[in-house]
Amino acid sequence: MSPAASASRTALPVPVIRDTLSRMPAKDVLRWKIIAAYGAVYLAWGSTYFAIKIGVSHFSAAGMAGIRFLLAGVMMIGLGRLMRGGAAEPATRRQLVHAALIGCVLLGGGTGFLGYAERTVPSGICALVIGCSPILFAVFNRIAGGPRLTPNQIAGGVLGTVGVAVLSLQKSAWTGGQVPYVGLGLLIFGMFCWVSASVVSKHVALPKDTALTAAVQMLTAGTLLLTAGRLRGEFLFSNLPHLPQDTALAILYLATFGSCVGFTAYSWLLRHEPSNRVSSYAFVNPVVAVFLGVVFGGERFTAPIAVACVAVLAGVSLSLFGARWTKALLPATEPEA
Repeated sequence: MSPAASASRTALPVPVIRDTLSRMPAKDVLRWKIIAAYGAVYLAWGSTYFAIKIGVSHFSAAGMAGIRFLLAGVMMIGLGRLMRGGAAEPATRRQLVHAALIGCVLLGGGTGFLGYAERTVPSGICALVIGCSPILFAVFNRIAGGPRLTPNQIAGGVLGTVGVAVLSLQKSAWTGGQVPYVGLGLLIFGMFCWVSASVVSKHVALPKDTALTAAVQMLTAGTLLLTAGRLRGEFLFSNLPHLPQDTALAILYLATFGSCVGFTAYSWLLRHEPSNRVSSYAFVNPVVAVFLGVVFGGERFTAPIAVACVAVLAGVSLSLFGARWTKALLPATEPEA
């Protein structure tokens, strides 16, 4: 087969998919985009907990996350140009500043503290604790002027909290029988950073180009994390070209799937879906994370962890599928830039 024929055959699906989407009603196109975005967030982010665990095992947590986000930010700029077929839509200075500040809190704080937590807390348990974040989304939404908490949301949050309490109080859930309270504290603080920044992002002016927004947030967070790690003496810049192989592979996976795929889908969903519904990823990710941690990472799956899994999954069932859930959703709108 000639190179031209091969290229034609390879490029064929793109115009076919584009033509198919152009013939579909706008509502159907949006529905399929939403389904695909949720799938990307659920699967990509569910696996990142295990990848982070690998990455921080032999290198600085801040350094690993910083390289990841700088690499992902550069990739997002290229990906954005490819998707647009040209230059980005102009953004104001105010929009860029908002994106940078949110990136520092959302990624620098949320993912940064997660990396430090995973040095002592198993990746599956990290995912289970973060599974409680939807109740925080509902609370922050309420503070921001959203709807009141429904009984289903409250009950779901209580069940998730029970799961975390079981993990925190049962020493048998941990290797060595010692509860890493500092790691859990960092994990919970990072969760607050992530949730608060996610909710704020729906109420401030950001660049209308999702790829540009993600790139600015990643580059800012990456610079912040690398600077913080270096100031703490966690690594030398001369060490970066000689990263351990497992760390380098973890960074590449996290930059590609965790950031470019997962984070872009997450940012897009925040623009088109209520943030408390988008937060449902926190209930699916633990299943993926626990599975990967137990099967490939040698992590324990004890009775307390099983109880926590049941509590978290019961909580999401109440929150997402309760009869009154739809009454508590925020309007899926963005503020005017």
